[in-house]
Amino acid sequence: MDLAQQPATGSLLPKGKPLALLVYCTTERSRSLSRESLASIIWSEVPADRARHSLRQAAAAALCRR
Repeated sequence: MDLAQQPATGSLLPKGKPLALLVYCTTERSRSLSRESLASIIWSEVPADRARHSLRQAAAAALCRR
């Protein structure tokens, strides 16, 4: 059976804000980005401590996707 003919069962890309984080980091890769600025850009609607926590969770999830 050819794997190329198998239907995709899941996406390799994250969804939602983790995807936004990936896209932002990719498009801004020539700039140095602090964790605080990334958290405040992507999670602007929540307090800073929660935004930093969400950033850590999103980064860990992106690194563990295979």
